[in-house]
Amino acid sequence: MNGHDPAPRLLLCSLQKPPSRPFLAYAEALTAQLGGQATNLPVTMLRRPDQLKEAVAGCDLVLFEEPTLPLWQRWLIGNPGRRVIRQAPTSTLVVRQARWPLQKILLILRSEETDDLATEWVLHLARSSGAAVTVLVIIPPIPTMYWLSDSLPVALETVLSEEIASGAHLHRLLNDLRNQEIMGMVRLREGAAAWQISQELAAAAYDLVVIGAEPPGRLYRWFMGELAASLPAWTGRPVLVAR
Repeated sequence: MNGHDPAPRLLLCSLQKPPSRPFLAYAEALTAQLGGQATNLPVTMLRRPDQLKEAVAGCDLVLFEEPTLPLWQRWLIGNPGRRVIRQAPTSTLVVRQARWPLQKILLILRSEETDDLATEWVLHLARSSGAAVTVLVIIPPIPTMYWLSDSLPVALETVLSEEIASGAHLHRLLNDLRNQEIMGMVRLREGAAAWQISQELAAAAYDLVVIGAEPPGRLYRWFMGELAASLPAWTGRPVLVAR
């Protein structure tokens, strides 16, 4: 979270007028659990990226309600949740189907620079809720690895070594979970990220998915694809994208 603020600042925004009762109840419970402060963000601020960036300055988390829309309406207006995730310069929690209380959190690690920020959110949420944490480490397929690194790891043991950044981060996280008495486990999955995530979600009733944002820019999305911003559309549960 920005500046490790013990009292995170949340902005609430909904496409519905007024926001749905389940969303308001979810937002109130989450804000109380985090010990934070929440204010409302007018939905009109989403229309222009410059307005959105100005509105969320100094905010730690945008809590965005995206109702399930008919296909024709989604075709007309696009994917609002994806747009907010792309444009907001801070972490965003997109809520389509609120799940409360938090009992199981899925943290997805993909060797992104934002993995640390995603981890901070998970530790804070797990401490305050008592939720169990599953750390899903996704090893990309071989062609993608060539894009991510100059050297190609040849085995999972190499990728998870403490001498490698991803391995060092995972070991620190496991130490933090143990020291803070948070129940946690690690799952390793190798292959296409979206498929591996869908398999994991089908295997357990997670209440929240947390993932680090990809680097901004169309060129990156064109070469590497875009996973984080697309997750809320098909996971069927709240998704927190950390940056």
